Amino acid sequence: MMYPANLTVGVRPMARVHPVGKHLVLAGERFVVRGVTYGSFRRRDDGHAFPIASRVRSDFGAMTALGINAVRIYETPSPDILAAAAEHGLRLIVGVDYRDWRMDNNPGRESRGRIRAAGLHAIRETMDVCAGRAEVLAVSVGNEVPADIVRAHGIRHVEDTLSALVEAVHHADPDMLATYTNFPTTEYLQVDDIDLFTFNVFLEDPAKFKKYLRHLQVVSGAKPLVITELGLAAEVHGQEAQACLLDRQLAIVDEVGCAGATIFSWTDEWTVADNHVEGWGFGLTTDERLPKLAVESVKTWTTRTLKDLRDTWPRVSVVVCAYNEERTIQECLASLEACDYPDLEVILCDDGSSDRTLQISRRFPFRILELPHGGLSRARNAGIEAASGEIVAFLDADAACHPQWPWFLVMSFDDERVAATGGPNLPFPAPGLVERAVALSPGAPTEVLLTDDRAEHVAGCNMAFRREDIRAIGGFDPAYTTAGDDVDVCWKLLDAGREIAFSPAAQISHHRRAKVRGYLRQQRGYGRAEKLLSGPHGQRFNSLGQARWAGSIYGGVGLLPMLLRPVVYHGHQGHAPFQSVSG
Repeated sequence: MMYPANLTVGVRPMARVHPVGKHLVLAGERFVVRGVTYGSFRRRDDGHAFPIASRVRSDFGAMTALGINAVRIYETPSPDILAAAAEHGLRLIVGVDYRDWRMDNNPGRESRGRIRAAGLHAIRETMDVCAGRAEVLAVSVGNEVPADIVRAHGIRHVEDTLSALVEAVHHADPDMLATYTNFPTTEYLQVDDIDLFTFNVFLEDPAKFKKYLRHLQVVSGAKPLVITELGLAAEVHGQEAQACLLDRQLAIVDEVGCAGATIFSWTDEWTVADNHVEGWGFGLTTDERLPKLAVESVKTWTTRTLKDLRDTWPRVSVVVCAYNEERTIQECLASLEACDYPDLEVILCDDGSSDRTLQISRRFPFRILELPHGGLSRARNAGIEAASGEIVAFLDADAACHPQWPWFLVMSFDDERVAATGGPNLPFPAPGLVERAVALSPGAPTEVLLTDDRAEHVAGCNMAFRREDIRAIGGFDPAYTTAGDDVDVCWKLLDAGREIAFSPAAQISHHRRAKVRGYLRQQRGYGRAEKLLSGPHGQRFNSLGQARWAGSIYGGVGLLPMLLRPVVYHGHQGHAPFQSVSG
């Protein structure tokens, strides 16, 4: 089975954290970063920019008491930092400090060579300390290179250098997570082989903050997103305002499905170039470590579960349609059994299987409908009629859902205009050779997005509907026996003036075809389905019989997406704090 049943936040054993799609996992359980930033501080006699060892232990102990499980630092950890992190079960996100583009005023070949050499040297020094250390969650190879400086030195050069530093991290420790900590004005930077996306985002309007995080969830694709700096200056806005905003921001981080956040900052003790900064007050504590009101917001956040984000949760009926799926049905149903959603109904619609599908399915405490073979749409309609939930979700029999899949689907019905929603379908980890090749081939079922959280189409293997809306359009058309039915219902709902949402965190793992013959048969089925769709939806096809999508297909691979990728420079000389976000 893909995911375990009992997921908790802040697991303490010192095993490695690793990514699974949009989520982080530790020792088989979901790990959500509940962190703070730490530093920078005035340098000690040993040259490390951290407080003395006794203060570090005291700070880390206080963090742990609040439920904090991660600390972001801005340079290579000293031995006492590593020891204190291990002692208190804290994970470190380690920044690498080197003479980068901001410190070189003469762009050119020599400058590029100096920066690359300085970065690689810093990575070697950092990895000499951090390699093999489970308390180090990730190494960040850079932080917030400003947009004007990126443009002066060249986007491709900055990307290539950061990518080389990521490669150096992986070379020193293949199991170490590597990232580049970006911020909004350079969100277009594409760094190869990073394991998770980390972004610093300071937006005081909760609605804009939520909208931008949704955008970043799309930007980060199939990788986890951690917000590595957020917060508010208490000295400017007051402690009550700081606490209220943090409470709302941290709830949004969870609602949007981020892999966590680190609050800026643990303490008001903060230095720049060894000079103490006065009058800013971003800390959760004062210089003397006296707690501010925002500490209560942190306590709420670190103990909150997804269930606590809503007062009530609607009943969800999950329909699984299966036809001769003995190879994958157990994995599928086991993933649903692992879900901890409070009111989940699972209905297996067996479409006349002649193999062991039914025998395996009866091992699970789910309702089973034994149907004569009639095709996928008829089986789905039978599931809709049998469903008692306000929301009806569909999961393919050759897929497995994340345990929190139902929660994120439901939360994306955040507007009465939304009639349907869906999430990404990702390949299973470590598939066979043919399945890996098929996963990289064109024609995979995928979402078509109109905006960051609204879709024109969501894939049939991972979709959900308000029951009243899917019934109002007559359910699925039985003319579509193997494919096309999901496109048909999506277009019908849009034509009826309804909206389709998209939730990047509502992920499933989906087996691709295990044989080339099966892949080719699937593509022929898609072709026949497209021809069927051109009849009732003729206005959505051009004169050549090709579908005209209003939205954009995300998650593409190969050369074309790289050539056509959007680059937005917003504001004078690219200095505006945020890119323009449509939708």
